[in-house]
Amino acid sequence: MPSQPITDPTPAKRPTRGFRQWAYTLGYTVLAATLVHWLLIESFMIPTTSMEGSLLVGDYLLVSKCHYGAQTPRTPLQIPLMHQKIWGTPIRSYLDWIQFPAFRLPGVSEIRRNDVVVFYFPPDTLHPVDMRAHYVKRCFGLPGDTISLVGQVTFVNRAAVPPPAKVQHSYAVMLKQPMAPAALKAMGINDFLELPQGYVIHTDLATAQTLARNPAVARLLPNEYTTGMENEKSFPFSRLFTWNLDNYGPLWVPRAGATIPINSENMALYGKLIQQHEGHSNVQIGDGQVWVEGHLHTTYTFRQDYYFVLGDNRHRSDDSRAWGFVPADHLVGKAWLIWLSLAPSGGLRWERLGTAVE
Repeated sequence: MPSQPITDPTPAKRPTRGFRQWAYTLGYTVLAATLVHWLLIESFMIPTTSMEGSLLVGDYLLVSKCHYGAQTPRTPLQIPLMHQKIWGTPIRSYLDWIQFPAFRLPGVSEIRRNDVVVFYFPPDTLHPVDMRAHYVKRCFGLPGDTISLVGQVTFVNRAAVPPPAKVQHSYAVMLKQPMAPAALKAMGINDFLELPQGYVIHTDLATAQTLARNPAVARLLPNEYTTGMENEKSFPFSRLFTWNLDNYGPLWVPRAGATIPINSENMALYGKLIQQHEGHSNVQIGDGQVWVEGHLHTTYTFRQDYYFVLGDNRHRSDDSRAWGFVPADHLVGKAWLIWLSLAPSGGLRWERLGTAVE
C-alpha cells in the first residue's frame, strides 16, 4: 500500500492556536513590563524648566523605585502602563471605585538630602494618590529638619547648605546695543524673556558672570525678593507669614511620631497635612483648632514623614515654597539616569545620553 501523506487532522484549529500563542506572548510581555514598571524602574520625561541646569526640557529619565522601595498599588482598577489617561485620549485609564491601603517594600537606601526625587503631586485632589501627576525636584528638607532661605542662601538646621552645582536664579540684563536671542542660547541660556531694553534670564552664576562681560551688556542685576516683600503665592498663604521665594522660613519639616501643639500658626502650616495626608476620614479645622474624628485636639502626633523639595531653577519652580510638603507615601523613586535627551528643536543631545542625575 502506498504511503499516505501526513496531514494535520485538525487544520481548522491552526488560526486559533496561532492567535492564542500571540495573546499569551502579549499577555506575558505586558505582565513583565508591568512588574518592572512597578517594582524596579520607570521612565519619565522632563516637561518644564523647573530643574533647568541639572535637568533640561526633553530629558528622559530612568527613575529607580528600588532605592526607596516600591509601593503596592492603591488603585487596582487601572489599565497597565497607562497613567491617568488612555494614550492619545482624554479618557481616564482607571476607575477609583476600589482603593487599597499602600505599603512600601524595603528599599536599598533612605532618601538623602540633595537626592533628585520623583513624587506624586500632593495638591492634586482630583485623582487617587497613585494616579496623580508626577513631579521631579531636589530634596532639601528631611523629616525633622528646619529649613530657611535667606537672601537666596539655603539653611538646614541653621547651617548654610552649598547649592547644587548648576542652580539657577533670575537676572535682569540691560543692553547698550542689540543682542539676538541666539547669542543667549549659544551660552546655554534657554529660559529668558525678551524686553524692550534687554532680557530677564534664568541661569547659573558662572554663566551670568560671563554674560556680564559681554560688550553688548550695560548691566546685569540679580532679581531677588527681599525681606518684607510678601508673596501671595508662597505657602502657607497666611498673613501670619510674610515669606517669599528668596526669604523663606524658618519652617520645620514634620516627622512621624513628632508631636506639635495646636495653635493658629501650626494650623496654618500643618492643618492641610492633618486633613489630607494623615489617613483620617473626618478632620475639621478652624480658629486655630482641630477636630479629628469628632474629637478636639490640643496636640497632634504625625503618622508619617514629610519632605521639603526645591527646584534647581529657583525662580521658575513650583515646589515646596508654593504648596508645602511631600508626604512619604507620595514618593515614587530616585531619578537615576538620563537615557534620552531631545532638544526643543527636535535634535538629539548626544552629550547627555547615559549621564547620571546629580
